[in-house]
Amino acid sequence: WLPGLRFISAYHDHPRYIAAVADSIRAHWATHGRAQKLILSYHGMPKRYLMEGDPYHCQCHKTSRLIGEALELSEGDRSEDRYDPSVHRGRRVSSCHCRSS
Repeated sequence: WLPGLRFISAYHDHPRYIAAVADSIRAHWATHGRAQKLILSYHGMPKRYLMEGDPYHCQCHKTSRLIGEALELSEGDRSEDRYDPSVHRGRRVSSCHCRSS
């Protein structure tokens, strides 16, 4: 007997995922209050992956935008912190080399 395998290639912009994250943030705010900014943090990866076509960097941007929209936040109310230690320790990677979706 082999169990069936099902792969999910991308969920970064799935409406139920965005709603679940936004609901979790709202619940936290209801219990602990709201801070000045919402910081969205993603694990880092070398910039060359982005330059070679890996979609993760752009997916993170889109996820952040959709969560911000679900929470009715302005861009100034949220922050994403990205850096590429393979280029130079602590150097920020602030641009997205992908099409907006």
